[in-house]
Amino acid sequence: MRRFWSESDYFDFEGKYFNVKGVFCYTKPKKGIPIYWSAFGPKSAQIGGLHADHLMTSGSPEHLRDNVFPQFMEAAKSTGKDPTRVEKCVYIDGGYGNLKKLIAKYRLSAGSLIPENFNERDPRKIEASTSKLTDDYILEKTCLFSSPTQFIELIERYRKIGMNHFLFGDWGYDPVRTVEMFRTKILPHYGIKPKKRR
Repeated sequence: MRRFWSESDYFDFEGKYFNVKGVFCYTKPKKGIPIYWSAFGPKSAQIGGLHADHLMTSGSPEHLRDNVFPQFMEAAKSTGKDPTRVEKCVYIDGGYGNLKKLIAKYRLSAGSLIPENFNERDPRKIEASTSKLTDDYILEKTCLFSSPTQFIELIERYRKIGMNHFLFGDWGYDPVRTVEMFRTKILPHYGIKPKKRR
């Protein structure tokens, strides 16, 4: 990819997984495009640190602290990357609001929380398996919260292990309410002055 973005003439590429002949990028970027690497385990994190600029991941703080962040950063440092410029982005999905409403909405996809379903390819079986799940199990395995303080506590757990970029996927029933909560409660907590709503 980097060669495609920078090569001054047509070139051929013979790689491990694919070959291309006579490739050339006419609309080159004015400056380098950062590569974000998705890694969830130590091996992919190490490969990412060697070849990418930034990390995107997901998992418990303990798993990332022990199995992802160190491997990515060690490999990145070995290639001369400045560790202070590396983004370590953690993706969290969850929801904000009334817990009963959140659980009801999340239950549609909650079968993905069951370990036996991790390799299941039939969505009908995954959906049917949600009937086994209790509300308490769903709350234990997700980030469905009724208080902004819970989000701050979660973010802090990841910041302590080195996260410096947070990405939230909203599974809630009222996305406008979630955005407003982040704008008025979470951002000010971190000294970020939210922009006025238009």
